[in-house]
Amino acid sequence: MRNRSAQAVDDRKARDERLYLEAVEREMDKKRELGLLVSELEAVTSNIADLRSKVARHGQLKQQLDQLYHRAFDGQTPDFPQEDEAEDHLRSTKRDFEALQAELNRESGAQALLMRSQQALRVCVKSVSEALQAVRLSLRPNPLTRPVANRHFLALVLRGSVDPRMCAS
Repeated sequence: MRNRSAQAVDDRKARDERLYLEAVEREMDKKRELGLLVSELEAVTSNIADLRSKVARHGQLKQQLDQLYHRAFDGQTPDFPQEDEAEDHLRSTKRDFEALQAELNRESGAQALLMRSQQALRVCVKSVSEALQAVRLSLRPNPLTRPVANRHFLALVLRGSVDPRMCAS
């Protein structure tokens, strides 16, 4: 008996040592992965800082270029009146385009709403027709059709197509 318990203790000790070694190995793997991730994060952070400075420089250059363009081409050009007319026409055309685009966007949204409304109305018309048919069947004096009509009417009520209060009179 002592031998078995000693063997069990030895087996448990060996298993615990193996589990400990596996846990230490996993921990080392995770630390290596963490080190790689930290170095990647540092590289990305460095790249972001570099890109931010480039973006700022790009913004400054674009602003300078816009100022230069406006100094060179804005305003009246007495020697070339057709250029001024073309610029005015271009500005007017741009405003018209933006207004038309905004109107088109509004109308497209309205069209989508109308199409959904149309589908909902079709479902409503079908439900009302079924309810009307059920009511007509339930009002018939024929005792053979009355149970069928009542079952049909009950099915419509359960499905939500008919308000059960409409049959209360």
